[in-house]
Amino acid sequence: MISVVTIVRDRPVHLANMVAGLVRCDPPTDELIVVDMGSTNSISRILHDIAGPSLSVTLVELDDPSGLPLARARNVGAARAEGDRLVFLDVDCIPAPDLVSAYAAADGGTLACAPVRYLRRGWQRSAVDLGPAHLCSLSDPHPARPAPGSDVGDSRYELFWSLSFGVGRSTFAAIGGFDEGYVGYGAEDTDLAFTARRLDVPLVWLADGCAFHQWHPSPVPPVQHLASIVTNARRFREKWGRWPMQGWLAGFAEAGLIEWRPDTDGIAIADSR
Repeated sequence: MISVVTIVRDRPVHLANMVAGLVRCDPPTDELIVVDMGSTNSISRILHDIAGPSLSVTLVELDDPSGLPLARARNVGAARAEGDRLVFLDVDCIPAPDLVSAYAAADGGTLACAPVRYLRRGWQRSAVDLGPAHLCSLSDPHPARPAPGSDVGDSRYELFWSLSFGVGRSTFAAIGGFDEGYVGYGAEDTDLAFTARRLDVPLVWLADGCAFHQWHPSPVPPVQHLASIVTNARRFREKWGRWPMQGWLAGFAEAGLIEWRPDTDGIAIADSR
């Protein structure tokens, strides 16, 4: 049994497109678990109107004052899922029709990551359908992530991302799920991957099962998440002895937003006075 888990807060168009993509998957997912982190719009109405009778959906309302409890929300979704195979898919990703089958065929004892392509700005004006050929023509691969012609293992666990990945329930439990000590945005997925590496859980990049990331404004580095990124980077450094998200941290430091010495344990938000 395959369970897809997604988390959301105020992304109604993205959610609608993602659910519409799941409805088109062949074979379909056995269930979709949606964890809502305090949306102000009607998530239940979107799910009812688009999923219809063809997709079993469970909506979980998560009340958390931290705002974006990404690690906790994913764990809550996994706990509510009934499948022995878990697929985590970000709400801004549209699955290709073979995404569920690709993850179903993957070894549940691995962290399996299917390809992700990035839809270009303005793609909505052209996307009259959600077919994979059409979306491929409007998107580009990520320059730093593998897109292999056949499934391949990888020792570079720092490349793992939580946008789209599959894992067996028992393997996810052995890893311990996402570390909920990471609050808000940043590093929780790299931490999961590093724990998997410590436990000798293989990381595998799949050839099939593409997801298409829907364009949305996103500053680089993501200054809107500055506080949580600094806090989570500090936790990661204490736990693993190295800094995560170094490109973002370097960008913050260059902009004068943080004081950071990558060769030490020191990091702090810069004094704005």
